[in-house]
Amino acid sequence: IAVQMIRGAEEKGLIRPGETMLVEATSGNTGVGLAMAAASMGYKLIICMPRTPNMTERFMLCKAYGATVQLSDPAHGAAGFIAMAEEIAASTTNAYLLRQFSNPDNPSAHWEGTGKEIWESMGGKVD
Repeated sequence: IAVQMIRGAEEKGLIRPGETMLVEATSGNTGVGLAMAAASMGYKLIICMPRTPNMTERFMLCKAYGATVQLSDPAHGAAGFIAMAEEIAASTTNAYLLRQFSNPDNPSAHWEGTGKEIWESMGGKVD
């Protein structure tokens, strides 16, 4: 998912390695994947996630891969960390908000990758 979203934005001419600051709101594994992908593809990344105890491991992994992590008040739910990411992207020069929740490259990654892997591993017998 992460690589697909970054490549999709590159192919559309929306981002460039070494120039664009990627920004994303996440509470899950996509943030960790983005941190890995961004680091290996030459991008800086800001991740916005809720400040909750169950996020500690993801927070540490994202930081280990070089991402900057901004924590939102968990009382504001998903709307809080999404709004935080939107504000950061709007106020950061050369920033690009990946928008995993509405980015068509997200489900495309499953169609092109995950779905095919499941289909093949099940011998075409998925019910």
